[in-house]
Amino acid sequence: MGLVVEVRGMAKRRDVRRPAPGRKLGRPKASRPRRRKPARKLVEIEPDILDALTWLARDRMQDFSELAHEAFRDVLKKHRRPVTLKEQLVASARTPANDEK
Repeated sequence: MGLVVEVRGMAKRRDVRRPAPGRKLGRPKASRPRRRKPARKLVEIEPDILDALTWLARDRMQDFSELAHEAFRDVLKKHRRPVTLKEQLVASARTPANDEK
C-alpha cells in the first residue's frame, strides 16, 4: 500500500499516509523553476588566436567567457536560431503556414 517514487534512477517506496521526514501534511507548495547548470566544454584554440583573444578581453575589460558568450550569441543570431523561450515562441508564430491567411 505504498507509493513508488523514482528518484535519480533509484526507486524508493514511501508510505502514502505519512509525509516524508521534515514535511507537513497539506497542500504541496508551488515549486520553483529549476535552473539549469551551465555546460562546460573543452575547446582547442590555437596559441596565436588565444593570445589575440586574451588581449581583446583585456582591452574590453571582459574575461574570456564573456567574449565566448558574445561570439556564440552572434553565431546563433547569424543563423537565425532562437536562444530564449520568448524568441522560440516568436519564431514559431512566424511560420509560413501562419502567413498564408
